[in-house]
Amino acid sequence: MTEDQIYLLGSVLLLLVLIALSYRSNQRFARINIIVFIIYATFITVMGLNYSEHGKALVWFFFGLFFLAVHIAVVSTHLIQYYRKKRERERN
Repeated sequence: MTEDQIYLLGSVLLLLVLIALSYRSNQRFARINIIVFIIYATFITVMGLNYSEHGKALVWFFFGLFFLAVHIAVVSTHLIQYYRKKRERERN
């Protein structure tokens, strides 16, 4: 495994763990995120494998990391808001 693959694998695993945690709070949100992840991951993987000549593979790698980072931020924000609201409800 190359270092690039390790970065992508770590990001994907982190995203999947976060989506699994969000499944308890909102099943619809988790299902939508899984579908969105499958769509863009498939597209970026196919484009990276089939159109990788002349340095384009690096572009697809960065697109993949960028979309994963944005997706992780969205799911993390959702989880933080959920747990804050849950904690406020428990205090009252």
